[in-house]
Amino acid sequence: MVQFKQIFLGEKPEYKRVITVQHCIRAGGKHNDLEDVGKDNYHHTFFEMMGNWSFGDYFKEEAIKYAFEFLTEVCNLNTERLYVTVYDEMDKESRAIWKKYLPESRIVSAGQKDNFWEMGEFGPCGPCTEIHYDRIGGRDASALVNQDDPNVLEIWNIVFMEFNRTPHGLIDLDVKKIDTGIGLERLLSILMEVKSNYQIDTFIEIIKSTEEETCGEKYDDLGTTNKTVAFRVVADHARTLAICLYYGVSFGNEGIGYVLRRILRRAVRFASEVLQIRENSLSKIVQKAADCLELGQVDVSQIDAEENMFKQTLKKGILQFDKLVKDNRLTSESVFKLYDTYGFPRDLTELMAQEKGVICETKDFEKHLQEQKERSKTKKETPITIELQFDGTDDSFKYDEKQVELDAKLLVCIKENELVEFDKAESGETYQLIFNRTNMYGECGGQVGDTGTIEFIKENKKVGEFTVVDTKILRNYIVHYGKLEGVVTEKVVIRRDQERRMKIRNNHSTCHILGDLVTVYIDEDAEQQGSYVDEFKCTYDFNYSGKITDEKLKVLEDAVNEFIKSNSPVEVLSMSKKEVAENNVHLMPNVKYPDPLRIIKMTHVNGMVFMEPCGGTHISKSSMIRKVRIVSEAAVSGGRRRIICVSGELADECDLNADEAKKSIENGTLARLEDKQMSVYMKRRLTVLNRDLIRKKNKAITERISTLVEETQNEILLNKLNSINTKTNKVILKEIDELKTDKKTQVKAMALVCECFAKKEMDAFVTMKVGEEVLVAAFRKNGKEIYKKIAEKYEKMRVSRDMLQGTLLQNKLSNFKSEVFE
Repeated sequence: MVQFKQIFLGEKPEYKRVITVQHCIRAGGKHNDLEDVGKDNYHHTFFEMMGNWSFGDYFKEEAIKYAFEFLTEVCNLNTERLYVTVYDEMDKESRAIWKKYLPESRIVSAGQKDNFWEMGEFGPCGPCTEIHYDRIGGRDASALVNQDDPNVLEIWNIVFMEFNRTPHGLIDLDVKKIDTGIGLERLLSILMEVKSNYQIDTFIEIIKSTEEETCGEKYDDLGTTNKTVAFRVVADHARTLAICLYYGVSFGNEGIGYVLRRILRRAVRFASEVLQIRENSLSKIVQKAADCLELGQVDVSQIDAEENMFKQTLKKGILQFDKLVKDNRLTSESVFKLYDTYGFPRDLTELMAQEKGVICETKDFEKHLQEQKERSKTKKETPITIELQFDGTDDSFKYDEKQVELDAKLLVCIKENELVEFDKAESGETYQLIFNRTNMYGECGGQVGDTGTIEFIKENKKVGEFTVVDTKILRNYIVHYGKLEGVVTEKVVIRRDQERRMKIRNNHSTCHILGDLVTVYIDEDAEQQGSYVDEFKCTYDFNYSGKITDEKLKVLEDAVNEFIKSNSPVEVLSMSKKEVAENNVHLMPNVKYPDPLRIIKMTHVNGMVFMEPCGGTHISKSSMIRKVRIVSEAAVSGGRRRIICVSGELADECDLNADEAKKSIENGTLARLEDKQMSVYMKRRLTVLNRDLIRKKNKAITERISTLVEETQNEILLNKLNSINTKTNKVILKEIDELKTDKKTQVKAMALVCECFAKKEMDAFVTMKVGEEVLVAAFRKNGKEIYKKIAEKYEKMRVSRDMLQGTLLQNKLSNFKSEVFE
């Protein structure tokens, strides 16, 4: 129901009745079937959901009637095998309606757990009635309903959406709505008269493909071994991977990309560890799944790259598993750590434990998971779910760059999802405000929301000020987040932070120019996978396998700046979908666009024309951006790259940083590159120059150490000839000037010099002053016992290569020498 959530919350629907057949994935969030997949024959991460919807039209009577007629008259299911559940405590009507179609004995009472449906913590919800089917028949199966019996399964859920859950309880929705869902796979298994979803034609083809990649393993649908589970996991996950790749989803470290990564890793683990399929065969199985779903060719190269990367991390994960096992037992906390830190799903950890004969405790796993969710929840704002009885905010002024100030009327003041009366709003507190109109852009399409100030006016005088720190879209309203100082009035003046807006605007247009030129200079088939724009940078993600060379990056950056200098016009057009098709406007695949579309058109002086749909803010001519530098280019995940750019003053700063670093290297000083922002191409060049300088310095240091050793050996000979006249108390004192290098090399030099004396069994005390400290290397003939006592006394002293080595403060040097050579 996600696509209709705004309608459930009050938005006027285009249609009152809707029928859908949609691709659904349940692998994250509240409705998550990932851990159940493979253990039974009917749970899936991906399935096709059929459903019918009513937005203020028919309700319980008709919804139940339509469902019963479809199952018994269209699908010809045996009525005597149907059972239904109702939530009697909250829903008295459903039982009465079902009595018209089924005997009382097959109408089962259920509780909130099974028969109250809600999408999340807050939002639209309501009681439901579920239809269950007994595969066997000829018996009373009412006691098996909702008992996870594989032969008595739920096939249809009819939700009566009549409430909105808020932090303070349930509120009646003004317009009652219907949301139903019936899984295509479960229905097909019944119509094909097979006992398992994994025996329907599409699954069987994928399983056969999997069998061909093993060393003779065969799927047994009635089996209870790990191999049966593994076949199901691979088949199910292959379908999910295929559909996600078809829709352009890429693997990542957060959001849906991370969920997809978890699914692939679970498939890899079962495929390689249990079924032992051939190397990099999973991509073939995924393509077979795509063929069965009639998706055509999908980009399975990402599968191989991601699989190879996971197999490397899997080795590390297994090491962690072994480290966490104590007394042949793995605690719930350790199971959760493997899940949370190393990406091991719980069932895979349990499988590893079973294989290794380790006791795996999981009783507190859910507790740790819930605690993590609570920690995460506290970081988030309280969502706004209250119903508002106002027309939407007029935000057309957001595109007018001259409309920096705007008179408006305050409609709503909200705090923690509750309406606050204007005269009850307290100075110093944070609130969310909604106005009848605004000139601020609400966060959307990868562009951050505007900030600024709002003045409250009473009798033509300012009586309060609201500092806007963020602006977001809520249904058809624009919500302004911020802090109040003073009092609240209905009359306001909204002032947008125009300087910040101009930087965001420049970066958004930069993102479009960059994306268009990526298809020219990097890969013509590159598709945008995501973007983010704020006042500091623009981030552009796209699909691309392999590394982008420094040369290509330089060409791309130069091309972007050439486009900017060309002073190309940037136009905003409105086009119907027909005009979009006629003009070959580039659209992202599988994205639903409105009609008409807002189109951004950029025309280069050389004739290149780029057109894309966009609801963001933009420049009027390319020269307004002035300059762009690509400051980062890296892989986000297998088959996905990310480029980050800065523009204007920040691009100037990049050039200044690069120039300073270059001069530093030319003057013989290493440049600090890690904390300086600059063009990634220049940073990579300067890194090479830094390495060359290090090699030169190391060569000079090596030559100096060789000279020191040679001088020391000559000194030893001279001391022997002169009866060791230079000794003090029969100990040779050797002070070395500081070597301008790293500490590791300094210590090595000290050890080599001291070792020369040690080989001749001559007591020696070698020092090098470095800042406030002194590096020390000391040798005493037959001094091992003394070394041990001194090393215990002095924290930064150790015994190495039959000598004492370490660091001392200057004022400790004399005492230390006396203790060694007493």
